[in-house]
Amino acid sequence: MSTKGILQALMLAILACLAATAEASSDGYIVPTREHNDSIAASLERLANAYINDVNSQYKAGAYLADSIGKYKIALRYAEHGLALAREQFGEYSQPFASGLVLVARVNTRLGNFDKALELFNKALDYYQKEADLENFDVSTAYMNMGFIYSALGDNDKALDYSNKALTIEEKLVDLADPDIASCELYIGKIYRAKGDYIMAQKHLQRALDIRNESFGPEHPLTAEIFSDIGQTYACQKDFDKALEYQMKALSIFEKTLKPDHDNIAASLVLIANIYAAQGQKEVALEYYNRAHDIFEKSLGTEQLSVAVVDFNIGNVMGEMGQYDKALDYYIKALDIYVKSLGHEHHQVGVTNFSIGFVLFNIGQQDKALEHYLKALDIYKKTLSADDIEVARTQGSIGYIYYQKHQYNKAEPYLLRAKDILEKTEGTTHTITAESYHQLSACYYQLKNYSAALDYANKALKAATASFGPNHKFTKQVKSNVESLKAHLKRK
Repeated sequence: MSTKGILQALMLAILACLAATAEASSDGYIVPTREHNDSIAASLERLANAYINDVNSQYKAGAYLADSIGKYKIALRYAEHGLALAREQFGEYSQPFASGLVLVARVNTRLGNFDKALELFNKALDYYQKEADLENFDVSTAYMNMGFIYSALGDNDKALDYSNKALTIEEKLVDLADPDIASCELYIGKIYRAKGDYIMAQKHLQRALDIRNESFGPEHPLTAEIFSDIGQTYACQKDFDKALEYQMKALSIFEKTLKPDHDNIAASLVLIANIYAAQGQKEVALEYYNRAHDIFEKSLGTEQLSVAVVDFNIGNVMGEMGQYDKALDYYIKALDIYVKSLGHEHHQVGVTNFSIGFVLFNIGQQDKALEHYLKALDIYKKTLSADDIEVARTQGSIGYIYYQKHQYNKAEPYLLRAKDILEKTEGTTHTITAESYHQLSACYYQLKNYSAALDYANKALKAATASFGPNHKFTKQVKSNVESLKAHLKRK
């Protein structure tokens, strides 16, 4: 090995020892702090072995180091500088350049720049495909991050496909108890949870937990990450006590081992807030959401998806508390970030438009509410099945606004479509179906189609009696409507 190579190896070894015990100073250089992260040390050791003669290895090391402590913008600068050097020395069709593309794409994934990340990952994969070299760490890194991106974009089938490809490669390259295997298992567990398969989710998460506990110990932030995901899985199953137990355990570890403004702490705070919100403890939920919001803005900036998620969740809680003006402010902030990050036709953009429509309707701005409901419906038609309950809810909301505006001919088709979906998905005696029948009865009454009005009033009465009971206020109201319609038809 040349003297230069030895010096590079020593430099990388020093960086490995300092990995994640550093932060970026104001001028962009890396300086030591007291934190520690063993996984980044392992990554840098691997980097030293793979790129010992690569002149941009120092920049790659700096990028990994900054990435490890959540300084993603600093990491991106290091990674892009290294990529430029690789282009200059080796050319664009080279392994060092392809590896640099993967690193830059990985940091863009952290920053939520998904389109850019996918473009760079695919460009790198093209090189490895042509070279018939698809079983290496760069390719597994690309596949794993692409799996994460597609999961974030709501395409769980693609996400699972890429994550399983990554796991297959890792199992060939490292020991089955290697921390990289745990990372793959973690992502796969997340995807199964998103698909609603909680048994498979727990299976993969438990394997990840076993590996990380053995590799890093029970008090390490990477082990805490698995505790958090297990907690999320319990929350999805509405086992909130166990969910909160795991999330609090994860938060405790994060707070002991990470800086106070680390985004892992913020993410943990959000998950705890979600549990309290689901249990109706709104004030406590807001406390945790606001703490998370402050950290995310400090560590990631104001335009990142994580900030939008917190804005949206705060909007939900404010709406439930009847503070519609505040809810609207948070929803609009969230929508702006979602559109910039995910595009105009992403499902979450539709969800946020629906939420804005709901708030606007409650503060008496029917026309603006209708505008947002129609935007939501247009997106849902492209991102959901035709019989999804979100489509039904939006159709019904649009129909109800047209009814309120006395545009009964416009209201009818929306209310009918909502009713058709609800009968199919929720059944004919569900509370929401009962309300749909009731709205249709009122609409047909205004259209002077009294027989149709009576028909739906009878259906509403049957559903209301089954759902609410015979003495409920809604049931009594529907029964009164039935009697009035019968009397009206007799007079006719």
